[in-house]
Amino acid sequence: MSAIITISDDLRKKLADKAKDASHKSNLPQSVGAAVMARNGTIYQGAWYEQSTGSAHRSALSAALGNFLASGGETVIAVAVYCPDGFEGPGDECRRLVKEFGNNIEFVSVFDNYIQTGAATRNAIGSEDRAA
Repeated sequence: MSAIITISDDLRKKLADKAKDASHKSNLPQSVGAAVMARNGTIYQGAWYEQSTGSAHRSALSAALGNFLASGGETVIAVAVYCPDGFEGPGDECRRLVKEFGNNIEFVSVFDNYIQTGAATRNAIGSEDRAA
């Protein structure tokens, strides 16, 4: 298994900020936001979307990855998912989705008071908490 690609603290903060910013663009208050960083440094955002009937939705990470693909992105090096207070955080579904793009992608979980980093796969590399 190849080693996780790690990004600098400055890039990690920028990615986390973009994920938070994306959450404010959702059609729901207190929503999840995501950001995907390509190898060339371009960041693609996505926000949780839900129809007013509640019958259909799209996750923030799925939206960000869709924007990445639609723009011709080739290599994902890091993703961030912002979960506002009261949200549990990105789960296995998010990690499985990211794994479709590779096993060595840095996964950044962003909360209001801290950031947690690690590999997209839980068992690949341990995680590290950082102050937000």
